[in-house]
Amino acid sequence: MSLIKYLFIVICLLVPIVMGPSVGAAISNGAATSDAGGSTDQSTIIDVQPSDYGKMVEMPEFNIGNTSIGGSSELPSGSFNALWVVDDSGEMNDTLSVPLNSYARVFITPSQAGNVIVEQLNPRDQLSTYNMGVVEPYQTYGIWFYGDSPGTHQMRYSVNGGEYSDVVEFNVG
Repeated sequence: MSLIKYLFIVICLLVPIVMGPSVGAAISNGAATSDAGGSTDQSTIIDVQPSDYGKMVEMPEFNIGNTSIGGSSELPSGSFNALWVVDDSGEMNDTLSVPLNSYARVFITPSQAGNVIVEQLNPRDQLSTYNMGVVEPYQTYGIWFYGDSPGTHQMRYSVNGGEYSDVVEFNVG
């Protein structure tokens, strides 16, 4: 995708991220941090480490009742824990292609309050777990996925060890 098209999509379809306090342990890969004035944190796929990488941040602009979500008029709802990404067309999705060594914004909307544990399965079938902190029901939070190796990565989460969310797949290459 051309840089101009990507920038147009980012500017027109995505809303700014509201930074929240750190509420969990970092998902860390040891990459160097780059802070480009915070502007990189407003994209869904970036190639520099975001300033809120490893943190779960509340994203009130995505909460239930807000119908201006990246061009979509529906939020994940129901009695399950929702997990999704926004693709380059601004649509919510459960799969995303991510360039190698890039970061992708992931959205969490839990159906109950409690502690979030994120699980990530890499292409070598190694499972990593991350304690991301406490959430409130039907509030939306953002975390980052890092595509550190080529292949298909999967991510899901649970709240208080209960029902798992749907699964998001990242095709890294």
